[in-house]
Parts: sequence; C-alpha cells; structure tokens
Amino acid sequence: MAYGSSTVPLMTPPREGDARPLYLRARPWCERSDAELIEAARDGVPSALGALLDRYEPRLRRICERMCSCPEDARDLAQETLIAIVRGLDGFRGDAAFMTWAYAVARSFANRQRRRTRSRARVDTAVREVVTVAIVPSVDLEGAIDRQRVYDRFERALSHLSEVDRSVLIARDIDGMTAPEVSRSLGITVSAVKSRLHRARQQVRGDLRGQPIA
Repeated sequence: MAYGSSTVPLMTPPREGDARPLYLRARPWCERSDAELIEAARDGVPSALGALLDRYEPRLRRICERMCSCPEDARDLAQETLIAIVRGLDGFRGDAAFMTWAYAVARSFANRQRRRTRSRARVDTAVREVVTVAIVPSVDLEGAIDRQRVYDRFERALSHLSEVDRSVLIARDIDGMTAPEVSRSLGITVSAVKSRLHRARQQVRGDLRGQPIA
C-alpha cells in the first residue's frame, strides 16, 4: 500500500543560505533519512509520513504475521500498530532506531491482543519447527508420531517462562532481533538480554525433555 508520493521531489531547489529545514530541500522523499521524514511528518507534511510508512510497512506486516496465529489477527495487529505509530510519532524521541520503536509498539499491541482474545500464544508452524530444533536438537520432529504434539509442548514450555524471558526468547530466536535491538525494545541491558536468553533456553530444554512426546 502506497501512502505518499515518495519519489516526487519538491519544486524549489536549495539556495545558498537557505534556512529551511533539511526535509524541505529538493530531494525525493525516498532518498531522505528516517530523521528527515519524521521531522517533516511532525510538521504536518503528508507525503513525508507516507514515505515513512511505505518504507517500513512491509517489514512491520511480516513481524505482525509472526506474532499472530491467524492472518486476520495479523492484519488487525498491523493496522493497530500503524495507527499507533502515526498518532504517537511526536513521542518518538530517537533514542533507538525507528524500527526498534515500531517493533516495541507492535509487541505491545500483540500482548494486548492475546489478553483480549484469551487465546494461548501460538507461533507459526514453520518458525516453531526451526526454533524447536535450534533449542532442543535431540527432538526428532520427522520421527515424532504426532508433530502437533511436539509443537504444543513447545508452546507450553514458552508459557512457563516469565513475561520478560519469553519476550527475549521470541525476539531473539523467532523475530531475529539482535541483542542490542532487544535491549532497547525491552528497556534492559544487553548483558541482561544474554543472561535471560540463556536462562529461557535452558528452561525450555528442561521442560521439553521432561515431557513425553506421545
């Protein structure tokens, strides 16, 4: 979905001594930095906001799809996240990358969505398989009588983690975020991310190995 004419340059070229903000100089929106787009969007330039959303919406939608158990929930989550980003742009301080902030917004809405529907947290089947194999290499998914039971075990093991440990493990092992990105998103130190990730993996291993497959 295209929100703005991100490839159309502004009409007036820059002049010597031009005191206008950088975002008002003559360059296509698609070539501007995030900081320029955010500044312009805050000043009420619709095409700048459109270019910013065009830049990040596809990645946000993929993240929302990984956070949800069904396409409809993912679409709702993406819509809520984009609306919240637009409404909350003035509150973005720039301490972290824009995508890190947007991810935190999506994660917050995903948690609310899960509480609202009272549904158990589910992970996409393909992702669950990858993560289960990565965390517990001894689990033979191909040889399991009922593959779904293995996936259910993994979900139960996740539910036994604390909220922060679960968020760290999902962000690192499922969403593919780096330790610094998780640190900024959750407001904890990088060393805390690493120690919590290690603890979460150990606990999930213990839970899975302590449960029968069939």
